[in-house]
Amino acid sequence: MVVYLGKKLCTCQFWMLTGISCVHACAALARVNKRPEDFCHPLVTMESYKKTYEHHINPLPSQFQ
Repeated sequence: MVVYLGKKLCTCQFWMLTGISCVHACAALARVNKRPEDFCHPLVTMESYKKTYEHHINPLPSQFQ
């Protein structure tokens, strides 16, 4: 497979479709001492996950009480 780190692309298409670095990209990133998590789409990061679920929703009162 061919990996384009600057464009965040790999010919396997996994990186483009998911936003998560594929194994080919991870191997290329390891060769240049870069972290794969720095090359993920912002929506698939832990920071984004935590921000999504930081608010809780209170249940509605039951109608059967």
